[in-house]
Amino acid sequence: MCGRFRVARKKEILEAAFEADGALDDLDWVPRYNVAPGQQIVAVRQDTSQPVRSMSFMRWGLIPS
Repeated sequence: MCGRFRVARKKEILEAAFEADGALDDLDWVPRYNVAPGQQIVAVRQDTSQPVRSMSFMRWGLIPS
């Protein structure tokens, strides 16, 4: 299984660095220093048909076979 990692930057810094839209403005999100498999994390996603990046929550980890 994948190990743990950290998200040490604030939401505003990640939005500026990846030029992502502010889709998470209404959600309370703060940096976390011990992200474990199975937890919800913030991910930067890009639409394949448009050059638009957005931030959304996804589940961190692998799906067992």
